[in-house]
Amino acid sequence: MSPTPPRARPAVRKFPGLPSMLALLLAVAGCAGTQTAAAPQISAEQRLNLAQEAEKSGDIGLAAAMYSAAAQAAPGNATLQLRDADFLVRRGDFAAAYALLRDRLGDADHPRRLRQAMAAIDTLRGDPTRALVEYERLARTAPHDAGLLTDKAVALDLLGRHTTAQALYRQALARSPDDPAVINDLALSLLLSGQRRQALALVATIADRTDLSPRVRNGLGIVLAANDKPDTIAGGNSADLARLAQAFRAPGPDIAP
Repeated sequence: MSPTPPRARPAVRKFPGLPSMLALLLAVAGCAGTQTAAAPQISAEQRLNLAQEAEKSGDIGLAAAMYSAAAQAAPGNATLQLRDADFLVRRGDFAAAYALLRDRLGDADHPRRLRQAMAAIDTLRGDPTRALVEYERLARTAPHDAGLLTDKAVALDLLGRHTTAQALYRQALARSPDDPAVINDLALSLLLSGQRRQALALVATIADRTDLSPRVRNGLGIVLAANDKPDTIAGGNSADLARLAQAFRAPGPDIAP
């Protein structure tokens, strides 16, 4: 289980393809066709699209440069800051991601989103207590936000407060009943509290969906393996999932659904 990654909502257009990518790379390099022609301008959205395509193709260096350039080009755009921070988190650089968001708080159009992402980073780097303090502050103005409820529940789970965490997950599900990430996190919380069969019954409600993220698929794989069920969802890393699942097979208050 992991906190909700730093959130970025606006949809962006698919990158226009290799010829346009080459043109943008030339623009970034500052290559104008002639001495008199002005170098083409590259927008923050184009940089973001380029970063995403570079990451997909495995060019991590270019992806890092473009995510950073997009964020720097529009320091007041919270979405671009979150995209850059999310990339850094996925690369394991929690300190850089946190510093980036902290330094943009005064400029961002939605500083609340940056604060929530910073709290999620605190949880990821092993300080759920600090994260909870920030979640409590944020909850004063948005007590029913499903994303905030879920992130807070993850921190509570890491502190061993599973009953309280599960109550928050269920509140989040009441507001977003079809959210597979929340269902996955609740199922993992149930596993942590020894309720394997309840976790299995819960994931069965989304097992046939085709829109599950890799994180959710891995979570479902753990639940299935913990219940000695064939893993037909997660795919790959079966040995790792089996080792994780073994930790959930210890005797506990396995309450029938």
